[in-house]
Amino acid sequence: MAQKFEKTVSASSLPKLTINSEIQKEFNNIDKMYESRINEWLTKKNELDTQASNIKAQAEQNLNQYKTSNIESIEAKYGEKQVKLDEKIATAQKDYQDDVEDLDAEKLNATNSLNYGSIEKGWRNSSIFDNTLNKINSTYQSELQDLQEENNIKMSSLQFQKELLETQKENALENFDIAYAKKLNDEIASLTKEMEQSNSNAYTYESINNELSNINSQVQQHKAVTLINYLAQKSKSEAASILSSGKQELIDTIGTPWYNNVLTWNNTRK
Repeated sequence: MAQKFEKTVSASSLPKLTINSEIQKEFNNIDKMYESRINEWLTKKNELDTQASNIKAQAEQNLNQYKTSNIESIEAKYGEKQVKLDEKIATAQKDYQDDVEDLDAEKLNATNSLNYGSIEKGWRNSSIFDNTLNKINSTYQSELQDLQEENNIKMSSLQFQKELLETQKENALENFDIAYAKKLNDEIASLTKEMEQSNSNAYTYESINNELSNINSQVQQHKAVTLINYLAQKSKSEAASILSSGKQELIDTIGTPWYNNVLTWNNTRK
């Protein structure tokens, strides 16, 4: 049955009724008419959400040992290589310190020998002494620089190997995460299929969304018809003004297709 509306009393003391104050009440009543049906399907959707959450938890539990053992294996594999690299780094550092200490000792021995010999031979304050001491110091600085450069090259190489190893470890963990995610999805799909087979009346997200979409279409159509009945009580120009000023609100309420239908109806009526 078409909804009837009383015409507004033409009196300056009364507020002008708008789409919000007059038709919104009818829209609210329509929403209440469909509320129980919508809630019924939303409840089914919530049940599916709960089932999906439980299935995921079960799938994760089923794969817990698989996940744990693989991660531990990766950690152990690269952890062992890391330990060996750390040992190489520690050994290289010790070798460098030993070489520097040996070089220091050689310099000290050479300097002491020069001092004692020059005193015994009486040329402590001579150019021979100065030249020989300069040569000892120069040789020491040159060999020390060689040791430092060699150590820097070795440490840079070991540090690069360490960084490369860490990258390889991260890649291995990321690749496992991808493999695990696929296996988890397969396990969830398997458990979901088992659940659906055990309950032939089980609803799917697709069927629920289709039902909700159908109900929403019915609501929009009902509201569109109600809107036309409301606007039919107005003049064509008044209706056009209401449709224009409340355009976005009406589109949000009845959808663009129905809004366009109502607009076409008003434009073509006499």
